[in-house]
Amino acid sequence: MTILFQDNNTKKAKLLKALYDKWKIGYDEANFGRQVTDLGRSLSVLELTDIVKLNKSEIEKLMISICSDGYAILFQTDSNPNQKNHQYLISESGKKAAIDNHYHNMTASRNQTTVFKYLE
Repeated sequence: MTILFQDNNTKKAKLLKALYDKWKIGYDEANFGRQVTDLGRSLSVLELTDIVKLNKSEIEKLMISICSDGYAILFQTDSNPNQKNHQYLISESGKKAAIDNHYHNMTASRNQTTVFKYLE
């Protein structure tokens, strides 16, 4: 018997890691005397598609969820409503979640619970 789960937590973890990595690069550059704004530390939907290899609509849905969890913010909306190439910035709680592997831990916990249910 094979059970397949659609694991959005792994995809969310990749998106959160991409946002954290971009923020970290900006943070490091600012420490070396460069001026990096929050716009320079944010990622657009198109940039995220290149990094995590997901389609644009799926990234939009996952980013809505990540933003509602409080781990990212919609930093800048696209002026063209048809493009929806919004900019996202990681929040303070998102930085902690990225470091603590929050979404990976949720997946591991779910998998452990599933295995134990089938072993009973």
